[in-house]
Amino acid sequence: KERLRNNAVVKIQKVLRGHFGRTDWAIAKRFALLREQAAPLYSRLDTLSEEARTATEQRDFCKSQLKRFKKETREIVIELKEVSRVGHATWDTARITGFPQRYNTKFVKQRLVEMLASHRARIAELTDQSRLQALISRDKERLMREVRRELAPLADGLAERTRKERILHLRTTVRLKQKNAIRIQARIRTWCVERALLRLASGGHSQWEILLDQNTDNYYYWNSITGYTRWDKPLELEYPDISAYGFSTTFLNRLGMSTHEDDPLEIEYATNTAISDTSLLNN
Repeated sequence: KERLRNNAVVKIQKVLRGHFGRTDWAIAKRFALLREQAAPLYSRLDTLSEEARTATEQRDFCKSQLKRFKKETREIVIELKEVSRVGHATWDTARITGFPQRYNTKFVKQRLVEMLASHRARIAELTDQSRLQALISRDKERLMREVRRELAPLADGLAERTRKERILHLRTTVRLKQKNAIRIQARIRTWCVERALLRLASGGHSQWEILLDQNTDNYYYWNSITGYTRWDKPLELEYPDISAYGFSTTFLNRLGMSTHEDDPLEIEYATNTAISDTSLLNN
């Protein structure tokens, strides 16, 4: 029982995974079709998104550079005040070359003033660039929102609509297949019964022999004309005396064949084929 339960759980999981996987595939296909139909809008959205991302990166870069230059400017102002306050002829600083060296105090003052002016100009430039990139980024985001509003009626709820349509389609398909299967089975069973009755009328019970299976010690039935074997008792052996049921020639002719023109081999072959087809449908 535990093994059967585990097998059932595995089969149920496979069925559910297959169902959800095919549903996701259908949703992805619908979105791909929508993207193909609304290609201009999606292309514009991608372009605006790339431009907005570039503007945002440049704005962030300007902010980081602005922060660094402001810090260096404060340090230069502090050092310039100290150089102006003291009266030494020389001054040790690493501001000029990046390595601590001794310079003339007047030269250091001149260089610090030049660096301060350059940093303040750079700060003003970075401030303007940061504001410009921020404006560009906001404008691109506004345009992206407009494009998304145009796409909203097409894309919103598409996944849920696809799921509902798929469920409705599956229900319709399953019901149609069930109706067709029932209709086919009814026709095949009717055909089998008619041919069995015809075999009864033509003395088909004499074709079957009861034999013993040596492996299973069970009896089976063998048709001496067609060579067909079966475990279930044939209908001809259930009702061997057809005269007791009073089938008339008119009734047999309604079946489409007469009792004297039938080839037992063809009848048996057709019956076996119909029975096998019926078993496949039932499975």
